[in-house]
Amino acid sequence: MAASREYVTSVSQPLSAVSSEDHSLEAAWSQYKNALVSAAREVLGLRLSAKKLWICQATLAIIDQRRKAMQRRDIDEYKRLAGPRRRSLRHNKQQWMGK
Repeated sequence: MAASREYVTSVSQPLSAVSSEDHSLEAAWSQYKNALVSAAREVLGLRLSAKKLWICQATLAIIDQRRKAMQRRDIDEYKRLAGPRRRSLRHNKQQWMGK
């Protein structure tokens, strides 16, 4: 409940400025969207859990490193992390299945 109240207050502050100023529809929409996204990021934070419950945090770290390597356009690092990612995922799934 406290998170929802905090979210509402953090969204309403930037939105009060949007309604009082005279802008085009696109500008108002972008300000509204930015207010919602920033408030959600402040209150809720980033999603750090896996979609699959059997993936461990070490594997998520490898996946995150690989994603960041692709964003930096570091293809060699991206390719180098492919093997450890596959092995770690395979190991996590085998543990989850009980083999």
